[in-house]
Amino acid sequence: NKNFMWNYKKCCVFWRRGGNWAAFFLLWFFASAIISALEHSEQNKELNLEEESKRDVDWIIVFFKAKVEHFKNNTKVANQLERIINLMDESPDMPRLWRETGFEVVWNKPQIIKTYVEFVKEEFLRIKEDLDKDDITGRELADTTIKLLSEDETTSVFTKYGEDHMKKVVEERKKKEKKCLEKKKEGQPCEERWSFGHSLHFTSTVFTTTGYGGATPITAGGELATIFLIIIQIPFFLHCLATAAAHINRMLDIFLGISSKHDDLEDLTTETANSRQRQLVMLKGLLVLAS
Repeated sequence: NKNFMWNYKKCCVFWRRGGNWAAFFLLWFFASAIISALEHSEQNKELNLEEESKRDVDWIIVFFKAKVEHFKNNTKVANQLERIINLMDESPDMPRLWRETGFEVVWNKPQIIKTYVEFVKEEFLRIKEDLDKDDITGRELADTTIKLLSEDETTSVFTKYGEDHMKKVVEERKKKEKKCLEKKKEGQPCEERWSFGHSLHFTSTVFTTTGYGGATPITAGGELATIFLIIIQIPFFLHCLATAAAHINRMLDIFLGISSKHDDLEDLTTETANSRQRQLVMLKGLLVLAS
């Protein structure tokens, strides 16, 4: 029993003098490694693609919903837009099908670019009509913009830009595919979004409760691991901070030569406490806050 108590006391001293921080950092690295491994799974890759496709579909739905109000006077067009919105919004498989479309390629086709330029021109015509007659500068600027958008050269410039952009997209895609194949040959995953460093950053935002939300686990395993991390690591982090603050407090007591009987702030309100003692305790409080 004596040996047990002696070992227990030694463990407590070691824990208070930094052992808790060592255990905390081990837990942090271990949890980060687990989340990184879970988020590098094939399930993560599939879910990432679904997430990106769903984001694209949501953006289109928001865009069409904004246009319903614009066409409220044209019942036929408004109803057709509502049908498209309902189809995209209520079909759970739409993101999966949308992923297979070459939307970026279609968007840069000359016919689409020409239609888009015409649409922008119509918007500027509407803006010009809504401007006050006294707003000469605004109306002149709108006229200049409409005239510029009416020129064939403007459409040609946008088309040329689209072609150049698509070349870069294709080149980047080929480079990415080549790099992915090289990594697969070496037994490494293609996606580097959840490297160990990224996981360390994510877990640090969990226990510090900053929660940037730049990247969050999307696999079931990663989400479950995050829940356990919140339950365990946040209280553990607060415990480590509390012991560190207590240690700093004791060190300041020794450095400033403040007697323990004056640690209680109530003692400092009595007449027995002199001004020097008050100043020392105030200095101690400022040093604790600064640390």
